[in-house]
Amino acid sequence: MHKAVSNWPDRVLLWPSGTSGSTNCRRHPFSPSRPTRLPRATRVLFDGRSLYKWTGNTTNYVPLDGTIDVTATYGGSGNLYTVGEYGDFILRFEFRFLTEGVNNGIGIRTPMGVDAAFHGMEIQILDHDAPIYKDISDYQQHGSVYGVIAADRVKFGELGEWKTEEIRAVGDRITVTVNGRVILDGNIREACRGA
Repeated sequence: MHKAVSNWPDRVLLWPSGTSGSTNCRRHPFSPSRPTRLPRATRVLFDGRSLYKWTGNTTNYVPLDGTIDVTATYGGSGNLYTVGEYGDFILRFEFRFLTEGVNNGIGIRTPMGVDAAFHGMEIQILDHDAPIYKDISDYQQHGSVYGVIAADRVKFGELGEWKTEEIRAVGDRITVTVNGRVILDGNIREACRGA
């Protein structure tokens, strides 16, 4: 069995970090519309109805029609954390932007109560096709490990269109796949050393 070589706390969180707007996340690929036999080690973090495996800001992150609806506004405070901590993991989900310019993120390997972009890792969730982001750096676009490893640019479709994403954290390697295409595959320790 592979063990993570990092010393980072292992927690997954969602948080408001950008422009006002609304985003939905829903569980994937284990949704009620696609019954699937779950692998033995699978942990379902969202059952489509409740946030019982989550803690933190349950005011701006709420179950709605089988999704986690995010209604936080720019500069909003309060993250949504998993109750459990995870070592190596694969997080699969679907998301959609309901408002142009949405900016959010998924923090991984971060302690509670801090800014994951600076005390852990933030995987950027960003409608980078919106005109307000025309001048952002590569390491700020969707799927990047914010400020550290740039992801390949994804062209998003219409607002409201569901996209699939997988975040894989195995030891120091972080891989992000959107709609079946790997857009980031990097070693966080090497990137932080400038290798």
